[in-house]
Amino acid sequence: MMKRLTPILLLVAVMLWAAAPAANAYAQAVDDYPTLSGQAWNAPATHAAAVTPSDISDLSDVSRWLYVGSAGDLAVIGADGITVTLPAVPTGALLPIRVSRVMATGTTAGDIVVFW
Repeated sequence: MMKRLTPILLLVAVMLWAAAPAANAYAQAVDDYPTLSGQAWNAPATHAAAVTPSDISDLSDVSRWLYVGSAGDLAVIGADGITVTLPAVPTGALLPIRVSRVMATGTTAGDIVVFW
């Protein structure tokens, strides 16, 4: 399982790094995720829901994971507000990324499930 996720995690890291603004833009950002659910950041997800990609509606909660059931591109807005498209996400990918929205424009992947 880790061998399958390693290339995906590397791709996500490179995409987020490439989309990030100047080096110290997030130096003072505070990660408020632990206070959102009362759980440790690395605790398993306790909720799941099917995702309908939308260019105007946020998810009900910031994600902990995204599952992609049908391969394709995945356009998301991260918890930090940055929009990024993850190209060619494979079927069955479980992405440990925090997003507030899955965009309809630019998303060709399907059967997306959010975990939080």
